[in-house]
Amino acid sequence: MREIDWPNAGYFICHCFDYFTELKGDRTYKDDQAVIGGIGRINEQFFTIVGIHRGKNIKENVSYNFGMPHPEGCRKSLRLIRQAEKFKRPMICLVDTHGASCDSDSEERGIAEAIARNLFELSSVGVPVLSIIIGSGNSGGALALVIANKVWIAEDAYYSVISPEGFAYIVWKDSDLKKKASEIVGKIIPIFSDGERNSSNFAYLREKLILFANEYLSLSEQEIINQRYLRYRKF
Repeated sequence: MREIDWPNAGYFICHCFDYFTELKGDRTYKDDQAVIGGIGRINEQFFTIVGIHRGKNIKENVSYNFGMPHPEGCRKSLRLIRQAEKFKRPMICLVDTHGASCDSDSEERGIAEAIARNLFELSSVGVPVLSIIIGSGNSGGALALVIANKVWIAEDAYYSVISPEGFAYIVWKDSDLKKKASEIVGKIIPIFSDGERNSSNFAYLREKLILFANEYLSLSEQEIINQRYLRYRKF
């Protein structure tokens, strides 16, 4: 997931969705290029998409702050979360970050509050939320987008702030329960670097995204929220 040609959020969006309109800015400070978001469509199904975006070279990585969101990036995500609920669109979060920006400017602009606000809003949003770890899933930058009904992970990506053994020992005082501690994601998505296999695997992911959206058609807003709540209560 640290390969320079590893698919980033923009690549996933381009290959999974038939149509994508990007929305920029947080309506408060400025646009954060570390976060890409907007409205996407697969066949006749519309989604709200938020992704943490990393570059393919030094110039891109500087522009995208190496995939580390600033407070305005979190607030852009928050704007899209609220828009998804308003228009009843399922939400897809693509996570690939070493963590949120931790420089002094981000601290002054309220990065901690921005992450906390995302957690609060995602926990109670009345539409289905799917988070996919597509590369690195680390720290508060990842946490801000993984309060979801389902969490999937790309093959060879990772999502952790501690080893499974360490988690099991801290929570259950038994490191042998590492397998139980590892069961935080529901599906592994096969992704490969070579172009030929990419086509078939993104077609597979498109199909799974449609099935995810259809799964929640018969559920009320409160049932969707309750399912998300119960998912996290079991940990």
